[in-house]
Amino acid sequence: MKLFEEFKTKKLFYIWNFILACMVLSFLLFRGWIYQGGFLYFYIFLTLAITMTPFVVFKKEYDGYKRLTGTLLIIVALVVGYRGYVDIPAFVKDDLITVQGIPKELEKTGSKMTRKLYVTIENVKLALPSGVEDDLKDRWVIVEYLPYSKTVINYEILSIEETSKKVNNGDKNHVF
Repeated sequence: MKLFEEFKTKKLFYIWNFILACMVLSFLLFRGWIYQGGFLYFYIFLTLAITMTPFVVFKKEYDGYKRLTGTLLIIVALVVGYRGYVDIPAFVKDDLITVQGIPKELEKTGSKMTRKLYVTIENVKLALPSGVEDDLKDRWVIVEYLPYSKTVINYEILSIEETSKKVNNGDKNHVF
């Protein structure tokens, strides 16, 4: 019975450590999947970890160093991801901001692995994912993004023919 009681006491701590590990892994693995909503995994695990923290931190049976490390990890995660945390309601309600037009500016940053293409449309600078074609100068781009973090959720690049139709129809968002 004593072994069972010891396991029951430590089970909460093991679950908390598992959630913390999942939070870190989701941050590292799903950053590139932000465009399909992968950032939500990080925030779900962060929310679970925050919920469990008081139960773990105030238990005297757990090692103080491990409690402090886990709590600091949660605080760092909150500081790093506070903008995305605020964007969760907008993502769930599908309350995205849409901008469209021919980009005023194009800026490439990073190496081949971490390359991002920044576009400025309607005076909003947004990062498109790697793999987006570079030749967007004369192309119409439609981008949906989250309001606080400006994380791009969805984007569409129209063909040159579709762009010329939009421009000829006198669309107000055309940039010369």
